Amino acid sequence: MAPSVFALTTLCLLSLVVEAIGQSSPPDQTASTLQTRSWLGAHQSERLIIVTDPRDKPVRRHDRIPAIWMTRSKGELERFDGVAQPGEFYVFQVSVVNNGIQPVTIHSIAFRGLPKEIEATCLNQAVSMDPGKRITIQPSQIQPLWIGIQAVQPGIVSGNVEIAVALGESGSFEQLSAPFRVKVEGTPVPNHGVDEGWRLARLKWLLPSELGIDSKPTKSFKAIGRIGNLITLTSTTLALEPNGLPAQIKSRSESPLELLAAPAHLAVVSEKGELSWSTPHLAFAPHRDDRVSWKATQDSKEATLLVEGSAEFDGFVRYRVVLEAKEALNLSDVRLDVPYRKESARFQLGLGFHGGYAPPKTDWKWNVAYQQDCVWLGDVSVGAQWRFKGSNYERPLVNIYYGFRPLNLPDSWGNSGLGGIQVEPSGVKSTLLKAYSGNRRMEPGERLEFNFDLQITPSRPIDTEKQWATRFYHPNELSEAAKIDQAVDTAKQDGANVINIHHRKPVNPFINYPFNDFSVPDLKSFVDSAHKRDIRVKLYYTTRELTWQLPEIWALKSFGDAIIQSGPGPNARTVINPNGAHPLLTESLVDNFIPAWTASLDGKYAGKLDLAVITRPDSAWSNYYLNGLDWLVKNIHIDGTYIDDTALDRTSLQRARRILEGGRPDPLIDLHSWNHEDPLAARGSSTSIYMELFPYIDRIWLGEGFDYTNTTPDYWLVAMSGIPYGVMSEMLQNGGNVWRGMLFGETCRLGWSGDPRSMWQFWDRFGMSGTQMIGWWDRGCPVKTDSIDVPATVYKKSGKCLVAIANWTGKAKEIRLLIDWKKLGLDPSKAKISAQSIEGFQSETKWNVGEPIEVPGGKGWLLVIQ
Repeated sequence: MAPSVFALTTLCLLSLVVEAIGQSSPPDQTASTLQTRSWLGAHQSERLIIVTDPRDKPVRRHDRIPAIWMTRSKGELERFDGVAQPGEFYVFQVSVVNNGIQPVTIHSIAFRGLPKEIEATCLNQAVSMDPGKRITIQPSQIQPLWIGIQAVQPGIVSGNVEIAVALGESGSFEQLSAPFRVKVEGTPVPNHGVDEGWRLARLKWLLPSELGIDSKPTKSFKAIGRIGNLITLTSTTLALEPNGLPAQIKSRSESPLELLAAPAHLAVVSEKGELSWSTPHLAFAPHRDDRVSWKATQDSKEATLLVEGSAEFDGFVRYRVVLEAKEALNLSDVRLDVPYRKESARFQLGLGFHGGYAPPKTDWKWNVAYQQDCVWLGDVSVGAQWRFKGSNYERPLVNIYYGFRPLNLPDSWGNSGLGGIQVEPSGVKSTLLKAYSGNRRMEPGERLEFNFDLQITPSRPIDTEKQWATRFYHPNELSEAAKIDQAVDTAKQDGANVINIHHRKPVNPFINYPFNDFSVPDLKSFVDSAHKRDIRVKLYYTTRELTWQLPEIWALKSFGDAIIQSGPGPNARTVINPNGAHPLLTESLVDNFIPAWTASLDGKYAGKLDLAVITRPDSAWSNYYLNGLDWLVKNIHIDGTYIDDTALDRTSLQRARRILEGGRPDPLIDLHSWNHEDPLAARGSSTSIYMELFPYIDRIWLGEGFDYTNTTPDYWLVAMSGIPYGVMSEMLQNGGNVWRGMLFGETCRLGWSGDPRSMWQFWDRFGMSGTQMIGWWDRGCPVKTDSIDVPATVYKKSGKCLVAIANWTGKAKEIRLLIDWKKLGLDPSKAKISAQSIEGFQSETKWNVGEPIEVPGGKGWLLVIQ
């Protein structure tokens, strides 16, 4: 069957696509209807047609014959000739056209005749998540295969691309062969050619690498330790039971707090009662500085139980728990019981609870309509998040895109909706966290994985010194050219020492692709100018969505859903694209994508469109991201990244952290998130979703939709501040509340919403560096007030302290300070209490010790006691 008939009018629209993209190559025009029929008629005896193309003539539409094919003979179509430079990762295409009426499947791709020293890769195979995944070609469709050759020495590289195609209706195979000849000559190209995007050599970045992989912990963490069954982390310890499950989690503070009232217990309950297991043997793998791994196996008459665990230096613990039935089992439940000490289960976050003091009871059932699969329970000095998974786990999409790829219901814990999680009192001194799966039948030999991840918190002590010293300027003007040229002067003048560069700026025009050949020189110049004035520069750079402007877009499209997340394409409707995808994006990608960020640029790139698509989580794009980050560090000398939501997993961000720390003296990563509790984001908690990333984040910035006014201090602490998890934060929505923010050491961010300059100046006058932060949540805080509505946080240093108080009601309150003078190290007979003038915050005021202090509704004071 011949390919579909194409309308000539589409050629004009396609040329508009290319013009909008701004690529230097001419439009990839498609053949007319008459040309197509003639061309296919000349190949009517061929079920499969093979065509080769150079990198600068990518096949863009898989449902249309490129016009350039009309001008080439059969021999010219099938044979590829190219020229590469020594050292270059050289790419070209081999396309297979299905000229039949049934789908066919590419079964294998191999290379023959190549010299042993030459490496060749089919990138379509290399980027696939599933090594055994086959590529299906529908009738009348084109499947481009991107071939990469690592050219080394001058000379001729020749060989054949051998493609075995399974013919679906007959079960037989057809062998296709595309001969190629690449002449390697000229000046050696540095860095495999990735410095120049037009070469498409950056497709090499998609391949697996060891970049950022190391056994050493990242900075601010200690090497993990183990003595017997006790694992020592930076801020906490984890003790294991002989069966490998947690026996105790404890803080490493001066007054250690134990989290658990008893060891965690996995109960497998049949209709005859709970299964009894043989004595387990806990075996540890050789100890490394970054992780400790173990395994324990137990046996019973009815089943076997395998517990595999791995703890890493950042407090992340991964459990794989495999239950295998020896005989038919009617189970009433498989559950994990985690008894907490009541005093250690003060706060809770997750499972639909927005965060704060733990509610009296939680009774939650699995529902993948919501982005909820975990719960954090604990105190500020020690806690743990438990995330429950099955063997079918795939990372969901985040933000407003969750519904396009929601959670898979765990085949184990979810159990077709029968499973759930409860948190409730258990006796007078204990709180029980119970994850249950409900009744089911297991057949002999059937295996289920009751997996869970454990993030022990805090991963490290909060770094208050970095909080006081690191001050962001984050330009917010929508006009890309308005003030970006003045950003360095503005930052220096106003006291900021870090500049965040968003996309939609002339130095970084397109979202998550800062490598454009035409904008990189401007970016490099900007970073150099900032460094000359001792200002660090961070770049908006994350995974989640990706501009169509990257030169590799046609290769990514050819990879199917391996990189570009599958979706409804033109029929997708979001708050950003309420009418569906932009017509030009649809014309380019046709279908099976999710439209994301959309913007029309101004200034230097006036008229250019930035149209983005969602990328697939946990894909080979993470490899590209990490290689790209390494390139930015080495070539542009950026000082970190600004992450605006992300699809990155914690291992990738850990590697990113190592890349930054290996290339820059004091790198930074900050994380921004819109409030995922919004129904548009499936009622997830941003802090819950990203908690496993916090060990590698220097600051969080929450975010549009977060309420800094109509909230409670316990919610702010647990859901917004980051403090229980080892990271500090800044305010965003409407500039936050400057008085309440100081209870958590927070300000807003210069250039976006609010103005932190007067607070920065006060910090310097007072001398915040060297202070010890003792929060209102600390039972031992030396300064309290006589009102539950006016909490106090102390910043203590020798000879004086700063006390932040804030009124959480809308009415003025008269309060008195309750001071433990001994803990403060001050003499009450000589002490003075004052408020220094801070523009936009407070006027200069003095009080006598013991005198009442009036606190305006919704506001507060910063009091100096000395």
